[in-house]
Amino acid sequence: MGDHVFGYASLLIDMRREEEELCRLHGYRRSWNVATDNSLTLDRYKIYLDPATGEQPAVFVTFVNLVPDGEASVGGVLFAVTPGQLAELDLRERNYERRDVSGEISDTVDGPVWCYFGTADAEARYRRGVASERAVISRAYYERVRDGFAACGAAALASFQASTEEPRVPIVELERVDVQ
Repeated sequence: MGDHVFGYASLLIDMRREEEELCRLHGYRRSWNVATDNSLTLDRYKIYLDPATGEQPAVFVTFVNLVPDGEASVGGVLFAVTPGQLAELDLRERNYERRDVSGEISDTVDGPVWCYFGTADAEARYRRGVASERAVISRAYYERVRDGFAACGAAALASFQASTEEPRVPIVELERVDVQ
């Protein structure tokens, strides 16, 4: 018995092993509605640079989130984690909060199943970005998530597209830089 995490976007790519099949989280759909304020530089996080100028643009970089939808479900990967890995994921996913979704997952596992949902602050940053017309999605992130599902097969990609809202903000070229 141990902890598991359900990955539905970048965690799917980072944590999925080749042989793993996707499972379903019921009651949600994906939305591009959490953001980080790229005008700030936070320790042990990331910033984005304009690859043409090398500057750090004052944009709100948008990421995928889950929002309630009783009629929907999303595909993702379920992976076991140690307490140390869970603590590392909590730090990595600082725009998100971890919630127990054990009763909403299609697979049966021993122990709790966690999933990361956008924090109220991250959703508010997205809304500020939209209102100021400075919310964007990094093309590399967008393609990485989409390509991660494509690597799981045509059915997984079709399911991803069906359970994910179209972005309402521009997709732009940005270079991610991890801050130490």
